[in-house]
Amino acid sequence: MPDKSFNLTRLLSRFFKPASLARRKPCRLNASQVRPMLEVLTANAIADFHMRSNIKAILFILLGTLSLYPVSGLDSVSVDVNGITRNAEIYSPMIKNNELLPVIFAFHGHGGSMESAALRFNIETYWPEAIVVYPQGLNTPTNLVDLEGKYSGWQSTINDQNGRDIEFFDTLIQYLNTNYSIDKTRIYSIGFSNGAVFTYVLWAARGNVLAAVAPIAGLLPSKDDRDKLEPKPVFLVAGRKDPLIKFSWQMEMGNILLKVNSCKEGKTITSYVTEYESIYGFTVKTYINDLGHDIPEEALPHIVEFFKEHKLDDRK
Repeated sequence: MPDKSFNLTRLLSRFFKPASLARRKPCRLNASQVRPMLEVLTANAIADFHMRSNIKAILFILLGTLSLYPVSGLDSVSVDVNGITRNAEIYSPMIKNNELLPVIFAFHGHGGSMESAALRFNIETYWPEAIVVYPQGLNTPTNLVDLEGKYSGWQSTINDQNGRDIEFFDTLIQYLNTNYSIDKTRIYSIGFSNGAVFTYVLWAARGNVLAAVAPIAGLLPSKDDRDKLEPKPVFLVAGRKDPLIKFSWQMEMGNILLKVNSCKEGKTITSYVTEYESIYGFTVKTYINDLGHDIPEEALPHIVEFFKEHKLDDRK
């Protein structure tokens, strides 16, 4: 008879690699920080009851109840943006021979946090030579899940929230440029859900800064902002069973990206990955999975390898 007893270590092992677990340390959160995230995660768990997605949702509810575990070695950073203190967690590798380091910004979804982003993305595991920035959003209303703006998130259009998060991004770039040796031709953005929306916003507003982007389970809602998109390498991740950002919406956004980048017919790379070559060298890759509103862990190494292939204005 199978063992049906609850074992947190076994549950963790189904989602995290043992090596990454060994590197984690508890962070300090108070009840006011944990409660709103638990409410959102609980709602998502109920909305998407597919077994694999539900196990992950339950896992994060449990971790939120006990504590969250960002990767050890992250530095907590605070910057002033128009009189408001904004926060981020930053992973920085050891510098060798004064080399310039690539930078990846990783944006959490609505109701998430910089700690949960570090936990979910864990980008430094796949690219330990890169600087990884996990910014913290502010309470933000969204049309889909949070009309009153009780939970943390990001602006959804260039003009939303008076552009506060774009300014936060600009300030973090200045901070990195002052305190680290960064390669300005290798700055990337990845985001999940509302964080994916903001990644699109940054593409539209700061396309001259980003070398490539990777939106996961998101789209750019504003036509005016979509019209501002300039050709850029993009890795799009979408789930066929997404109950929040409908798969058809994400595929419509994908078709827009193919037109923006002037792409040719797609070529199947794996059962999940399709590559669309651009006549200008701005490749589009898609990772289409059978999950719901989730981050497929298997997509992350593909995204990192995609980032490594592209520099700002890099054309084949």
